[in-house]
Amino acid sequence: LGADAYSLHAGRVEYASRDQLLANVARLEDCFGCPVAIEGMYPSRRGRFHVADSEGYRWLLESGAAMAIDVSHLHIVRAAEGGLDPGLVAALLESERCLEVHLSHNNGRADQHRPLPDAPPWWWAAVRRAVAARPDLVVFCESNLRR
Repeated sequence: LGADAYSLHAGRVEYASRDQLLANVARLEDCFGCPVAIEGMYPSRRGRFHVADSEGYRWLLESGAAMAIDVSHLHIVRAAEGGLDPGLVAALLESERCLEVHLSHNNGRADQHRPLPDAPPWWWAAVRRAVAARPDLVVFCESNLRR
């Protein structure tokens, strides 16, 4: 592909085990010739993802896999769980294996790719610290600015 990295959504539990997910990612890395980051997800009525709650994000952090962290997905997890460990959020964002950070906003129930709000969201300071610590960190906006 000629890309520096590639990212994909964490798989659904009905299609593969976590070990199979990691094996599939390793095969993709060999095929693409670049790191493949697993993007954490959120609770969904459309199926259960391997990384969709605090436990899943801890597993991802400890798995050794490259990661893509979408803070709007973390916002949904935080709303669903009634909170989210700030230490976990910081560890995810500041990890050397975090290759991308995706920014957008939502209502806490569904991924909506809304523009960022005027007031800094709860995760803003953690993203700023991660960028300061890791100038190579790829950060991009997923907001739909045409809405």
